[in-house]
Amino acid sequence: MVRMFAVSLLTFVTAAPAVDAKPSGDRLVAAPVEASSALFRGWDDPKGDHHPLFAADDDKRTGWVEGAEGDGVGEWIRFHVTPVKQPGAVTLQIRNGCQRSGRTFKDHPRVAQATVTALPDGPPTVIELADDKGWQTFEVPAGERLRAVELRIDGVHRGGGDEHTCLGDVRLYTPAAVDGAAQKRREKEVDAWVKARRKTGRLLDSRRGRQTVPFAPRYVARSDGQDMALDCGVDQICFIEEGLRALKGALGAEAPPELDQALAMMKDEGGWAAVELKIEDDRPVPPIDGLCSDDGIDAWPCGRGVYLPPKLGLLTRAGVSTRPVKIIPTVRQLGDPKTCATYDIDRLHFARPTPGSPAAVIRLECVGGKGTKPRSSMQLWVYDRAGRLVVSASPREASALWWTADTKERPAKLKRARKLVIGTGMRTIIEPERPIEE
Repeated sequence: MVRMFAVSLLTFVTAAPAVDAKPSGDRLVAAPVEASSALFRGWDDPKGDHHPLFAADDDKRTGWVEGAEGDGVGEWIRFHVTPVKQPGAVTLQIRNGCQRSGRTFKDHPRVAQATVTALPDGPPTVIELADDKGWQTFEVPAGERLRAVELRIDGVHRGGGDEHTCLGDVRLYTPAAVDGAAQKRREKEVDAWVKARRKTGRLLDSRRGRQTVPFAPRYVARSDGQDMALDCGVDQICFIEEGLRALKGALGAEAPPELDQALAMMKDEGGWAAVELKIEDDRPVPPIDGLCSDDGIDAWPCGRGVYLPPKLGLLTRAGVSTRPVKIIPTVRQLGDPKTCATYDIDRLHFARPTPGSPAAVIRLECVGGKGTKPRSSMQLWVYDRAGRLVVSASPREASALWWTADTKERPAKLKRARKLVIGTGMRTIIEPERPIEE
């Protein structure tokens, strides 16, 4: 039985024969991948994690399973790719359903009809998928640019027991020339993410992990309205300051005092000193839903999650110590991409006060050189009196974080966060999927 959702008059494309062969054109490695929902049944279930990126890992044992009520009609998945100009078209190879085994394929509903759009300006195209295993190939038109491909479920082939629709894998190809080196990097990043995700599952399923990782198993985001978008050109300090002000206004009486302190620190540029950081806990922040580790210029877009520092030790003031280093340029000078690129600096930290454990840290990263467009990134982290990270800001977004009390029986965990995206004004609340015991 097939359930369909009414769609407007769009272009229809039928599937080519299901063949496991590479289409013509260059492969576009998708990362990150986001979705309207994703089924998560816990880290203790090795088959319970159905993050959307599992639909781009080329592993038939995994896949994206939507997590909405019902059979998933109306849910969507979006594959981000390196930008392509004049792509002409996009070819999709789709492995439909959960193909871990014959049983899982039959249990979960499979996609019967979907609307595919090559974003940002491609026309919506309806495709019809066969209820078969193996690869199915489709070509859809694209616009002048290509940044992502979105697939929305319009109809499903009914399952035998589970109500959540599954999409196994999607490969993307384009006839336009793409940066092969960038695709190789993304492929390695996806592989690293999959390994880290598996490791996180094992960690959070252990007693030690539950005691040492300051997070809930999963966080979910919900919209909290929208403010006016802000634009400061290339002035990163301006973006951070305006983002902090907008976040403070949105939080009202709930705003932590550290937001005012952060604003004062950003204005007093002379108070920042270049330092070398020593991080006690060098473990990376695990890839938990709703959290993003901002690891520099080329970090994946975070979507509706909250950005955190890349290392667990940076979440507390006690986990960081500093040692002054000599450097001539100031924070503002290095915040300008062109100026930043003139110095032989890849990554640099500023802190205040120094030496010792800092109350705030700024991280700067520079990329530039002959034939390369100068780029720089800036992140601000501010700690409260208890030593917990409570403000995280960049030119893209500003966030406030709240933690549970730190006791011997129950170490502190992230209780919730409020985020404002500076470029759009979108506000988001990030909370644990299940309440944390305090």
